[in-house]
Amino acid sequence: MNYKQIIVICFVLVFISLIVVSEKAVESSNETSQNVHFEKIEINEDDGINLQRFDSITKYDIVTVDPVAFIKDADSGKITIELSGKEYKLELEPGILMNEGSKPEIYTYNGNVVGYSESKARFTASEAGVIGRVDFGGILNIKYIIEQAGEIRRNGEKIEINVIYRSGDVEPGGTLPSSDDEVSD
Repeated sequence: MNYKQIIVICFVLVFISLIVVSEKAVESSNETSQNVHFEKIEINEDDGINLQRFDSITKYDIVTVDPVAFIKDADSGKITIELSGKEYKLELEPGILMNEGSKPEIYTYNGNVVGYSESKARFTASEAGVIGRVDFGGILNIKYIIEQAGEIRRNGEKIEINVIYRSGDVEPGGTLPSSDDEVSD
């Protein structure tokens, strides 16, 4: 093999490596931009707290939601969501649009968790908030519920609060944030 052939082969390998790295960077930036819908927060004593009691839930995350970003990304068919510290990719399809043309428009989405064949994901969203359920199905039989829990006032600003919890973390006999909003199959 002569030097010209070696140089051409090296050039081709470098070019292919650059393409692969660029694709990974774009994929990574897309994932980052899609994981902005739910943000964990801590509530402190200085917050004006107006939350529903949910003493029957033993473990949960308190989050804020960006419903406009959620709707935009859900309309594109892909959402990344963090549940119990792990990120999952969801594939969603728009369902029924209620109150079309009037405020608030209410959107529904149905889909699944990528890599979990028996999973289901369902969400209802409007500019005011997002609620939903992610069911991994199958052997896992893990269900996550996302519910509105009230609001806090921080620095004079009203912030809507949601809770994310596993159905297995609910003790019988307690009060759920919105027990009348349970989703049935």
